Amino acid sequence: HFDFPTSDKPGVPCAGACDKADDDWYVTEKDLAFFQYHGEGEGGLQGAGPWEVMMDKEVPNQLRYQAWRRVLPNGKTEYKSVTTCPDATAEEFTDLYFDDSFRPVWDAMINAYSIAETGDFDQRQAVVRWTRKFPFSFINSRQYTIARRFFRDGDKLYGITKGLPEHPASANDTGVVSVDQFYSMWVSRTVDCPWGSGRPAVQTTLLHHEQLKIPENLA
Repeated sequence: HFDFPTSDKPGVPCAGACDKADDDWYVTEKDLAFFQYHGEGEGGLQGAGPWEVMMDKEVPNQLRYQAWRRVLPNGKTEYKSVTTCPDATAEEFTDLYFDDSFRPVWDAMINAYSIAETGDFDQRQAVVRWTRKFPFSFINSRQYTIARRFFRDGDKLYGITKGLPEHPASANDTGVVSVDQFYSMWVSRTVDCPWGSGRPAVQTTLLHHEQLKIPENLA
C-alpha cells in the first residue's frame, strides 16, 4: 500500500511500495502512481476545477474518442482522453508511441528528434529531445527534453513521460523555446472490438499537460 499523490506535478513523494532502492531512473514508480491516481482514477486535487467534457465522438468501426479538461490550481490546463481504435493491440500501440524514427510520419509537428540517453531497454527507458513546429504564426518552435519509461501491470501497458528541463540535453537551440513543464502519460489495454468485428481493439487513456509559455487562452 502507498499513499497516492495529491500534487498537480508528477513524481511527488509516496510511501511503501513506491520507495524502491533500485528505482532510480528519471521516471519512477512515483510517476506511475501519479498517473494511476489522476489519470486512470478520479483522484481529486484541492484547488483544481472539475473535469469538463470537450468532445465525445464515435465513428463506427473506426474510432471512439472522449476528451476532458480541467484547470489546475496554478491556472494551467490539464487534459484527459480515452480513445478506442479497432484492429490494433496495446503492444502495437505502445511500439508506435515509442518509435521516434517513425513518429514524424504521423505527427507532422515533430521536425527534429534525437535520443540523448538510454537505460533499460526492456522498460524502454530513454531521454529524448524533440523539436516541434506549430502551425500558428504567434508561437515559435518548442523544444522538449523528455524522459520516458514503460510499465506493465497484467494486461495494462503504461507509457510514462515527463519533461527534464535540467538534463544536459535540454540546452536551448537559437530561436527555440524550451518547454519546462510537461507530462504525457497513458495506459493501453487490448479489448474486444466495440463494433463487433471479432478482432482486437486498443483502448488508451491519456493524461497530458504542458506549458507552452504563451497566454493560457491561446494554449
